[in-house]
Amino acid sequence: MCQKPVHPNETASFDQNTGGCDGADSDGVADLVSHHPLLEQRCGESLTETADVSDEVVRLEALVALLQRQLRNASLQSYIAGELGSAFAQQEALFSKPFFAPACRRAKLRMSRDIDLVRNSALFDAEWYGAMYCNAVEKVSDLASYFVANGAYQLHNPGPGFNSLDYHIAHPDVTTARIPAFLHYLRNGQAEGRAIFSVGPPLPDPPLKLI
Repeated sequence: MCQKPVHPNETASFDQNTGGCDGADSDGVADLVSHHPLLEQRCGESLTETADVSDEVVRLEALVALLQRQLRNASLQSYIAGELGSAFAQQEALFSKPFFAPACRRAKLRMSRDIDLVRNSALFDAEWYGAMYCNAVEKVSDLASYFVANGAYQLHNPGPGFNSLDYHIAHPDVTTARIPAFLHYLRNGQAEGRAIFSVGPPLPDPPLKLI
């Protein structure tokens, strides 16, 4: 059976109507090429935004860690100050007794020994102490005596080489015993090899604008 020949004009008409696969692919590639600079720019912007977000996450994590540390220190300081305050009140009660009372004599003898220990310690810096707590000791002539009788119970540092709060935090049994940090160290802690800490810079204040 003879097939009807296809006229050349009909073939051209078929290609135009169907569009042809080759023609569609060419148009898609052309569109992609024409948009490539825009895609590259957008990709670069996305990478920059991702880096900025990562930096912000790191900043916020550091801020959270700082706030947690400040909260912990404030809570511990309040607890330690409370325990030392109770010890100070007990000492004052002993001193209010008649001098001949055995408890009063023991308390005064212990304080005299502590004053000698503090005065002879290389960690007690009278000049530094007076400058650091000038408001409290402005009219005090004997700084070592003032420190033993008052400052030690207020978590004062005797010098730049000894941080009273950090000593209490590192050795909670000292707080439980209600003994001021530096007095405990001179009486027992030094012989026991207890760790001490120098006075560092205060923790920075968190920014007012967190985000």
